Amino acid sequence: MKKLCIIRHAKAVDGTFGLPDFDRYLMAKGRFDAERLRRRLFETGFKPDIIISSSARRACETAEIFAGAWEILPADIILVDALYEAGSGEAVLQVVREHARGKAAIVVGHDPVFTDAVQQLCPKFDDNMPTCAVAVCELRSRNWDDIVSGSGELVHWDSPKSITTPEHDLQGYDTEVKKLTKSAYRKTKDELQIRLGQLQREAKKQGVPVAVILEGWHGAGKGTLLNKVLLALDPRGFTLHQTQAPTEEERYRPFLWPFWCRTPGAGEIVIFDQAWYSRLLTEQMSGRIEKREWKEHVEAINVFERQLTVDGTLIVKIFLHITEDEQKERFDRLEADKLTAWRVTDADWEQHKEYDEYRAAVEELLNSTDSVVAPWTVIAARDRRHARVQTLHALVDALEERLAVAPEVDMPPRVFAPLRVSRLDAVDLQQSLDKDSYREQLEHWQERLREVGLKLYMQRLPVVIAYEGWDAAGKGGNIRRVAAALDPRGYEVIPIAAPNDIERRHHYMWRFWTQMPKAGHLGIFDRSWYGRVMVERVEGFCSDAAWQRAFQEINEMEAHIASQAAVIFKFWLHIDADEQLTRFEARQSDPNKDWKITDEDWRNREKWDDYKAVVDEMLVRTHTSYAPWTVVPGTCKYFARTYVLQTLVERLEALL
Repeated sequence: MKKLCIIRHAKAVDGTFGLPDFDRYLMAKGRFDAERLRRRLFETGFKPDIIISSSARRACETAEIFAGAWEILPADIILVDALYEAGSGEAVLQVVREHARGKAAIVVGHDPVFTDAVQQLCPKFDDNMPTCAVAVCELRSRNWDDIVSGSGELVHWDSPKSITTPEHDLQGYDTEVKKLTKSAYRKTKDELQIRLGQLQREAKKQGVPVAVILEGWHGAGKGTLLNKVLLALDPRGFTLHQTQAPTEEERYRPFLWPFWCRTPGAGEIVIFDQAWYSRLLTEQMSGRIEKREWKEHVEAINVFERQLTVDGTLIVKIFLHITEDEQKERFDRLEADKLTAWRVTDADWEQHKEYDEYRAAVEELLNSTDSVVAPWTVIAARDRRHARVQTLHALVDALEERLAVAPEVDMPPRVFAPLRVSRLDAVDLQQSLDKDSYREQLEHWQERLREVGLKLYMQRLPVVIAYEGWDAAGKGGNIRRVAAALDPRGYEVIPIAAPNDIERRHHYMWRFWTQMPKAGHLGIFDRSWYGRVMVERVEGFCSDAAWQRAFQEINEMEAHIASQAAVIFKFWLHIDADEQLTRFEARQSDPNKDWKITDEDWRNREKWDDYKAVVDEMLVRTHTSYAPWTVVPGTCKYFARTYVLQTLVERLEALL
């Protein structure tokens, strides 16, 4: 008998994100659902011999998450366009007949045809397939070719609806809390502060980054509470950031840019007195953003927090809650004192006036961003002693739990499986230009790029250009021809080398986030964030888990900056091994260019086949409509330079 597991893709961003349907990617909630259901499927003893997936991005990402349970490499997942295009359950079953092998198979794709496929195999199934639903059918067939309607029995059914999670209701925190006596408060507070100081030192020793986010109602006592809590910490080991209205510089950057720049390094504690949540809530309540933008920002926040936590950062999120009446009492007391009246602003009273609307918005935000990796702790703050003790408890408990986790020892497997189809092999490297034609085209495309650059500034569109390619492929000369057409005040070339000590202490994407161009400017990266899935992977500079998740993290970062109107170009300058050898030898024999060739270049050349395999995989797994890869034939440098200029100009002109 055969077993077929039919999985609908997990929850993905919807059409309001502005992406083509094929490029819609999994939301953070979708990934969380897939990880939980993968674990539950694995525990049933099911073991696939093959995984077949629709080629749409949300299906591929779901398939990769499930594949991890059985250590099946993403490159071994069979991608079939027909699953995306299928118009019936029978079309899905036909794909299974053609591609399945072994005793058990997984197929990942879309509804409503997946519901139809399960109902065809198992007539007693009368449900629908919600996102991330899992249906395992035991088939009365010896061969995959023999699958017919009614030949299956449903032996396992699961969906995210089977797993309930509680939601935050702020009214549940309105009841009066039991007040602590002064002596009990001091005893508990002193014990917790001593323990918190110990945990700060241990976090530094283990190199654990810690981000504490303190949110709450105006007048909830955040400032006073911070003053008391911080007494427990060594001030040399933490930084406090107070989030206020965005500066002009921040308004010209992606929503998460100022917060990425302030994330903690290894062993550091960063405390946010209000963070990305307050900024989003303010923009929502002021009507400055539409629901679509709110959803995009919430998803970006969930992704941001997941990326940090999976990399080892501890995130502690606390919301201080007070009732409407308590808020008014506090404002009145402050205003009655001449020394504190200035602390109550028009914005404070505006929030109080719209307390019910704010509460609904806060509850929606808390429930939309509450996750296993970064959960919310809501603290009733009517009694200040209670609030301080509960905040200390939350910090101590979170740190103790995080520091008890042993670090993973995960060395990357030296496996570089080539894809079935190589995009690099399809490149025509014989394309060329003679010198006269080159000069003519260079002048033409540079002039048009100069005009485009001025329009970009006037329309405040940021542009990100990432250059990758083989050693000696001509990236430097190519960048110079692009830069020559631009106002030097409107672009920056960012050369990327091995990370320094400070950069290594942060999430690996941190050093790229800090360099993102502001609106109206161009950021030209001479090598980029793709080093993780190429050099670091091949050379073993990062763990297997790190480069595996980097594909997803890169796609998510590019999706976020693209949603903030950035135009993204990614160029791979391609030459063959013979051309590279010719250029290496020419550099080595030229005293004016021998500085360009290093021992590392020769070592990398010895691993040409390994690098080629990972580059092909990179081009497939990170090519999207909003951040497409352009493979540039680079044998003729003249052709490569004008090809890049033409690509830049034509796409930008179409957008302006």
